[in-house]
Amino acid sequence: MQRRNVKYGVFVSLVTVIALLSKMKSNRALKHYSKRVEELTVMEERNRSSQVLHNNIGHTFTSVITSLDALPILIKKNPEEAVKNIIEISNLARKGLDDVRKAISEAR
Repeated sequence: MQRRNVKYGVFVSLVTVIALLSKMKSNRALKHYSKRVEELTVMEERNRSSQVLHNNIGHTFTSVITSLDALPILIKKNPEEAVKNIIEISNLARKGLDDVRKAISEAR
């Protein structure tokens, strides 16, 4: 009877050790997957921020360049209107810069 109790105790101990090892393995796997999800989330946010910056910069520069290219013709035809456009272009460039700064600030 005592020998049976020893065998049962050893069996229970082995099952407990196996369960603990399995749980430790599961915990490591969960930590690994959790870290991977965090990394992917950070990468996704960086990609989103990069796209916002790209769109803002691209749109702003395209608008500024197009407007500046038209100025020589407008200056000859209507100097007063050209001065208004210069002010608008300046404001557009400033707004673009503010948008880029805001996007960078949000990315931090």
